[in-house]
Amino acid sequence: MIMPDFATQVKSARENTRCTGRSCRIALRKAARGAPAFRKALPPSDGDEMMKGRLTHVDHIGIAVRSLDAAIPLYRDVLGLELELLDEVEEQGVKVAFFRCGETMLELLEPTRPDSPIAKYLEKRGEGIHHVALATDDIEAARERAAAGGLRLLSEAPLDGAHGKHISFVHPKDTRGVLLEFCAHADDH
Repeated sequence: MIMPDFATQVKSARENTRCTGRSCRIALRKAARGAPAFRKALPPSDGDEMMKGRLTHVDHIGIAVRSLDAAIPLYRDVLGLELELLDEVEEQGVKVAFFRCGETMLELLEPTRPDSPIAKYLEKRGEGIHHVALATDDIEAARERAAAGGLRLLSEAPLDGAHGKHISFVHPKDTRGVLLEFCAHADDH
């Protein structure tokens, strides 16, 4: 079967759904200029290549807090979660506390300096969910796969994170407003 070009697909979708919204007009203008109207998904691949960089599960949810001392009692004493790790990641300018909740961790992040990403986040948005971390067995392959799919990475290479992991963030404007983190144990890197 021959697939129609993308502009034809957009026009057909617009006609069939009576789409008159701004997003349809933008997609049509982009298609008319020869630019992709939407980022295309990566084509499926075979065998081992498909497995490289695979995201395996939600590793943790990062929560920005002004003070670990103030936040830890809520998660430990009120919610009954077990505090598994306290750590400081100087490179990121944060102190972290990890709580296990089933197979997923909750990571509380307190800034240690005013120029850290978490301090800037707190100043702009206040306390709350900062990121969702997805585990991978090959962070380099996950980064390559994301970049090939048109996602912008926020660092040139993986960074050192808490819990002995390598981490890499994807720009939230490319992921519907969610700051995604890829993470892998240093020995998986």
